[in-house]
Amino acid sequence: MRSLPIFTVIIFALSIGCNEAATTSSKSKTDTLVAKSDFDSTQESIAAKKVVYNFFSWYLKEADSIISPQMVNNFGGDYDSTKFYSVNFVETEKYLSKLQHTGYISQHYLDYWRSYFKQADEDFKKNPENDGPPAYFDYDFVMLGQDIIDRKELQEAKAKVSFPDHSKALVLMPFSENDKMQYFLSNNNGKWQIDSIGREPSK
Repeated sequence: MRSLPIFTVIIFALSIGCNEAATTSSKSKTDTLVAKSDFDSTQESIAAKKVVYNFFSWYLKEADSIISPQMVNNFGGDYDSTKFYSVNFVETEKYLSKLQHTGYISQHYLDYWRSYFKQADEDFKKNPENDGPPAYFDYDFVMLGQDIIDRKELQEAKAKVSFPDHSKALVLMPFSENDKMQYFLSNNNGKWQIDSIGREPSK
């Protein structure tokens, strides 16, 4: 694994809430519901795995360029000790737009992070800070930690897929014994997309 800049982000505890929301959220009216008799678990499993692998292949190449310290005002080059941190929503939207354009991310994922950034900004106002890594922005959003996998780890991970129902999929990626990532996907208009990312709970 290689280390990421400190401003790459997410709070692990909140990722669990994201997972719960993904598993309990109601289906969009535009979701494609695959008829039970037409559901091919092998074919759909391959398709769901492909989405996760392709998303990570893209992220491994682009992670350093899509995350910007400018997502937090007054953090980085334009630091002013008389000012406090706040969320730069123009930059967070640029970040989300780059993820959306991959085609692998669902609207549910985007809505969650917009809510996350809004909550972060509200907390900055309630608890002003301007020293050290900004709260909410001290982990990588996608990896849920300070490190990111390398291409070899991605290639060696043996993904496992389960289907809570025919329009939902859970892809488990065991990068190591203690690093098992979970990807919750939904089938939107016949296309699998990532709703949320989390870690398998410790046993």
